[in-house]
Amino acid sequence: MVFMTKQDFENLLREQVQAMVEAKTAVAPSDISIKGETIKPLMVNGVKYLTRTDTSRLLGKSFPALYRWNKSGKLTNIKLGQNVYYRYDDIVNLLEGSSQPTKEKGGEV
Repeated sequence: MVFMTKQDFENLLREQVQAMVEAKTAVAPSDISIKGETIKPLMVNGVKYLTRTDTSRLLGKSFPALYRWNKSGKLTNIKLGQNVYYRYDDIVNLLEGSSQPTKEKGGEV
């Protein structure tokens, strides 16, 4: 689990957006359409993250189930302030049958 203060997260996002604007490569993350719902992922450093609510809906699991999966290592979350996020790639791998979460490099988002 990775912990980051809200201010650190906002600073990181601000730096990333500024870098994209300067490089003129700003690209909005593509929406994800699942089960007739459109989900807007959070994109940080080219990695998509889904909220706990979106992850729960997508996998059809309760928050306590997601917590247990995090504790067992089946699914890894990150915590940004009070918010919990899951890597989109990990969720896709889980849905496809692979239960190995992606390891965070350097322990940061």
